[in-house]
Amino acid sequence: MTSDAAETAINECLRHMSQKLSQAAAIAKAACACAEADSSDQALQIALGVETLIFDAKTPLNAADHTAPAHHLAIGHPDEIVIPPRPGWLRPLPGAAPG
Repeated sequence: MTSDAAETAINECLRHMSQKLSQAAAIAKAACACAEADSSDQALQIALGVETLIFDAKTPLNAADHTAPAHHLAIGHPDEIVIPPRPGWLRPLPGAAPG
């Protein structure tokens, strides 16, 4: 994938994520309004609608992460790229085949 195509794909993924999170924020505000009006059961039912939107927002974020060229994920000048170390929870399990 060319750098321009990756940039376009990443921007589209982030735009989609922003839209889903805006919808989730609106639902959360409605749930808060219900809770403040002593309708906690209704507030909970409304708030449960946020779960799918958050999942839908995270999916394009994961896609953007896999689409990004290595230099987008690196620290430093492109000629001196330093890839950050993997967090401990991303390391393979002992005895696992390298992937």
